Amino acid sequence: MDGEESPLRILIVGYGEIARQAHLPALQLRSDSLIVGLVDTIFSEEEVAHNDHVSDGSPSPLKFASVRDACRYFGGSIHAVSICTPKTVTLSVAWDVLKIATSNNEWKLLGILLEKPPGDNIDDLKRLLQYARSHGTSIFTACHTTVCPARKIIDAWLLCADAPAAQAECNNNVPMTMVPNKIYNRRLESVHITWKESVRKWHPGQTWISKESGGGVTDILFNPLSLIVSLFSLSLSTTLKCDLDKEISIESTDQSRTISLISADLVRPCNWEAPISGCAELLMYVPLNDNAKGTTADIEVIEVPITADFAFDYEPFPDSCKEEEEIWNIKFVESVSEINESTSNQRCLTLKDGGAQVYIGSQKVTTEPTAEYPLLPEYEALY
Repeated sequence: MDGEESPLRILIVGYGEIARQAHLPALQLRSDSLIVGLVDTIFSEEEVAHNDHVSDGSPSPLKFASVRDACRYFGGSIHAVSICTPKTVTLSVAWDVLKIATSNNEWKLLGILLEKPPGDNIDDLKRLLQYARSHGTSIFTACHTTVCPARKIIDAWLLCADAPAAQAECNNNVPMTMVPNKIYNRRLESVHITWKESVRKWHPGQTWISKESGGGVTDILFNPLSLIVSLFSLSLSTTLKCDLDKEISIESTDQSRTISLISADLVRPCNWEAPISGCAELLMYVPLNDNAKGTTADIEVIEVPITADFAFDYEPFPDSCKEEEEIWNIKFVESVSEINESTSNQRCLTLKDGGAQVYIGSQKVTTEPTAEYPLLPEYEALY
């Protein structure tokens, strides 16, 4: 959309933490966007009935208790809808929006953004995509960790490429251009995920997360696993079902790019239906072109073990200045035949704070926290 044209009018459905802390600030930075409405069942009757105004006289987003009320009010003047609801209702909300929009001949809905995860299974999502495509509406899915600027450094490190150039782009928040099916040159020994946060902080009062359908702590594993899947192009081709008594596998059309769950231990409180913490062992198979051999080596497929330690009940010690409020780390460890002083400090890369900081060995290579959400490439395609 041309910046000189009228701004893109956006409706946000689901006004929880992710909408308030991520989507709203990202869109408010854009002069070519206007958030016209917010939808959430938490809004009181007074909030829904009252049209707030900011000091400069321009209207703030109107509040609605349902999608149907918002669509009825705005008619066909909405260009895009951002759905930030729990996964249990994301697809049903998307269907409601699409059905209402397609029943109005004057409404040209450009796109719908689905927050992660976009639904319970791939088959339902495919049906939504097919319907949306047939009516000229694009569907976007968000997974913020995959597009963090710090990914440039990870990419360069895995390629054994020019790390300083990648670091400069990362520190300047240059958006990442993702190329699928890359074959990396650095042989990995293992990957370690540590993802811990407080459910009270990030999902206050949201009981859906503790239900079996909410997934509990597995909700936060979408962040680190999505980055790993994206980095190594571990494409999804089948429905992912969770059965604690059987192996869970994410199958790929390319058999050299697969990831599977080997084992998991989950902790479920007596007042929760879903797990609140746990640990898991996974295994991925990825192609490698090991240039260290000094030849144009044939591409080989290597197996890389992944360990994950995750918790939704993480609380730092009250009097500790060293403890982090959240631990969102992924550590990539290189496999080296001979460890010495020159290689030991370079053989691991740690992504911290969910993509905000990168350490190679013990050296921090990001100078400032990288800006993740203001970029939101998922939205860029709308303009």
